[in-house]
Amino acid sequence: MSRKYPALGLLAAVTSGLVIADLTGLPSWLWLTVAFALSVLGAVRLNTRLGVALLLASLAAVSGFHFALSYQHGGARHLEHLISPDRVFTICGRVADWPAVLAERTDITLDIDSLVDNRSYPVDGSILLRVTARTTTLQRGDRIAFCARIYPIEQQNTTGPLNYNRYLRLHGISGVAYLPTLLNVTIDRRSSVSYFPFVDAVRGYIVACFTTDLSPTTAALAKGYLLGETRDIPIDIYTMFRDSGTLHVLAVSGSNVALVILVCHLLMRPLGWTRGRRYAVLLGVVAVYAGLCYFEPSVMRASLMAALVILAKSVRRKVDLNQIVALTASIILIIDPAQFFDIGFQLSFATAWGLIFIVPRITVLLEKHHSRVWYRWLVFPLIVSLVAQVVSTPLVAFYFERLPLLSVPANLIIVPLVSIGVMGITVLPLIHLVWPILGQFAGSLVDPLLRLSITVLHWFGGEQLPVITITGLLRPPWSHFTVIAAYVLIILAALALSSKPLRRSLVFATLSLAVVGATTGAIVNLHAQHTRVWVERLPGGVLVLAHDNSGTGDLVITSVIDRNYPVDERIILPILKRQSVDRLRTIVVLDLPYNAADDVLRLATATRARRLLVPRSLSATFADVLAADSADCTFELDSFSGRPPFPDSPGWAVGEGEVHFRQADILVTIVDQVRQHHLESAVSGGSILIVGRTWSPSPDDWIRLHWAGYQLMVASSVRRHPVESAGADGVIEDEGAPLYLYDLKKLGPLELPFE
Repeated sequence: MSRKYPALGLLAAVTSGLVIADLTGLPSWLWLTVAFALSVLGAVRLNTRLGVALLLASLAAVSGFHFALSYQHGGARHLEHLISPDRVFTICGRVADWPAVLAERTDITLDIDSLVDNRSYPVDGSILLRVTARTTTLQRGDRIAFCARIYPIEQQNTTGPLNYNRYLRLHGISGVAYLPTLLNVTIDRRSSVSYFPFVDAVRGYIVACFTTDLSPTTAALAKGYLLGETRDIPIDIYTMFRDSGTLHVLAVSGSNVALVILVCHLLMRPLGWTRGRRYAVLLGVVAVYAGLCYFEPSVMRASLMAALVILAKSVRRKVDLNQIVALTASIILIIDPAQFFDIGFQLSFATAWGLIFIVPRITVLLEKHHSRVWYRWLVFPLIVSLVAQVVSTPLVAFYFERLPLLSVPANLIIVPLVSIGVMGITVLPLIHLVWPILGQFAGSLVDPLLRLSITVLHWFGGEQLPVITITGLLRPPWSHFTVIAAYVLIILAALALSSKPLRRSLVFATLSLAVVGATTGAIVNLHAQHTRVWVERLPGGVLVLAHDNSGTGDLVITSVIDRNYPVDERIILPILKRQSVDRLRTIVVLDLPYNAADDVLRLATATRARRLLVPRSLSATFADVLAADSADCTFELDSFSGRPPFPDSPGWAVGEGEVHFRQADILVTIVDQVRQHHLESAVSGGSILIVGRTWSPSPDDWIRLHWAGYQLMVASSVRRHPVESAGADGVIEDEGAPLYLYDLKKLGPLELPFE
C-alpha cells in the first residue's frame, strides 16, 4: 500500500504529528529533539521497513514542531511576550493578506516587525488590526506604522461563535489592535511591479467589466461565482443558497478552476501552440486565478491539484487522483498546518476522496450504459451529486447542525446552470477587452442565464422548505466518534457494492453502531449534569437560558420591546424548541414595558413554568393582566427588589435589575454603567457579564471589568464609544472594542457550556 500510494503515507505522517501537537501542547524543542533522533535511526536502517517507518515518524515530529512553534510556542522574540492592554505601542508591520471589508468594519492581518514604546523591540508574529470603518486604503504588501494598544487573544472555555479565538490563534494571530480610522497610520506603499499589484489590477478590471456589462444583482453573483466575493450579494439570495444546500457554488473550488482551465484550453486550440507552451500558459492561469480568489483554502487546494495534474500531463505521466489529492493535502499542511482544522479544508478533501473512492464503484455497475445520452447527462450527474451529498453530510451536520432535505435536486439543477454561467463570465472580460460594446452585448446574453439561476434558487431556498435542525444531540467527544463512525459506514457501504460478505458486514456494523449509539446517548443523557447557558438577542433585550439535557431550564428576559406580533410565539418558543427545552422552572423578568406583560404570561403558561419572578415595580401590571385572563394560573407569581446577594450555592440570586447565576459565575444586568459592585462580584478569570440592552462602554470600562475577572462581556448590542480627542503624543484613546466584548446584534447568539 505504501509503495503504491506513497503520498498517503506522507499525509498520514504530517496529520498525525500536528494532531498530537494540538492535543498535547508539547514544547517545540521536544518535537525537534524527537525528530532529530528518529531521523538518525531511520537513516541507519534506511533500506528496511523499520527505517521507512522511523523516517515517517520523524516527519510527523517535524510537523508537530512546525505546529507548536507557529501556533503554540512562538519563541523568545514572539510578540505574545509583550502584549498587554495597558501598554500603548508604536506598531510597525506589513499587511500580510488582503483586507477583509465587512459590513461595519475592516479586518487587516499584519506581520509585525517591531514594537516601540520607550524602547524598540524586534518581534515576530501577527496581529489582527480592526478598523471600525469600511476602507480599502491598505493593500497586501503595504508597510504601516501606527499607535495602539494590543489586546491578547485569550483561551475561552466556550463553544460556538467563541471558537473564533481558536481560529485566530490557528492562523498565527496573537493579538488584536483597534483603530477608528486610518488617518493616523503611516503607510509605505508596496512595489507597483510585482505579483500582487498585477493580480489586484486584473481583479479590478474583471469587477469593472461585471459592473458595466451586467445588472447589479447578477454582477454580485458573477463576482461570487468567479472570484468568491460574496459581500455584495443580497442577504435574501445568500440565505437561499444556504438553505438549499448550494452555498458551495459561491466558494471557488475545483469545479471553478476546472471550468476556467477548460475555457482557456478551448481558446488556445486554434492558435496551434505546442503542448509545452499550452501547459505553461495554463500553469500561469492557475497561479493568477488563485491570487484573484485571495488564496482561499478551497481555491488553493483546487489550484494545487490542477497544477500537479498539468505537470504530470506535461511529462506524460499517468495521473493517479489518490496520489494527487494526498500530495496536495500534504503540501498545504506542511506550509500551513492550521488548515487541517478548517472546515473548508475538511469538507473539500473529504468530498474529493469520496468522489474518487465511491463514484467508480457505482459507475462500474452501469458500465454497459456509459455510452447512452441519458446516462451521461442525467444518471452520472445524479450519482456525483448523491455521493458528494452523502460524503459531506457528517461534517455538515457536525459543524452547522442543519441539513437541507432538497440539496440533491437543487444541486442537480443549479450547479449546471452556474457552471454554464461561470464559462460565460470567464469569457466576458476577454470580450470586453477586445471591444467594450461587444462585451455589453455578451453581458446581455449572460445576464438572463444568471437571473435564471436566481429563479431556480427560489424553488429550493427559503424558510418554507424542509431543513433538519440538529441541536447538539451529543457533545464532544461523542460527537467526534459519531462522525468517525459515519465515515466508516460510508466506506464499508462503498466496498459492499461489489462483495456479498461485506454487505452482511455492513448490516451488522450498522445495527451494532445503532445499538451502541442509542445506549451511549441514553447513558449520556441520563447521567451527564452539564449546564448549558444559551444567550440570544431579543428585540431590545437579551434572553438567557440555563438548562441541562433533561428538557427543563431557567429563563431570564431583559428589556423586551413590544412588537406587533407575539414575541413569545414568534421568537422565544422557537428558541426553546431549538434548545430542546419544553418546560421552564423559573422565568425571571428584569425589565419589560407594561404592554409586553401578556407575552410573558402566555410564555409561562405554554412552558408550564413553576415560578415567574418580576420586579416589584411591575408586579401590579402583571397582577392586573393575570386577573383579566380567564385562564387558570399554573405558576407562582412573585416579585423582587433591592440588590441581589451573591449566591453561596449553585443557583440564581435575583435583585432589582440584576441576576447572579452562581454555577457559571454569570452576572446578568440591565445597568449599562460600570458600578463598584460589578467589579466586586467577579470571580478572577472566570466570570461573565451580560448586559441586557444596548451598551456603550469606554475603553476604561472594559479594561476595569476585564482586570476584575470578567473573561467575557456580552451585550444585546454594543454602540461604539465616541472617539476622544488625540492626546499630546498623538494616540487616540478609543481604539474600538476587544474580542472579549461580544456584540449579539453583530455576531449572533452564543452558547456557554459549564460543568
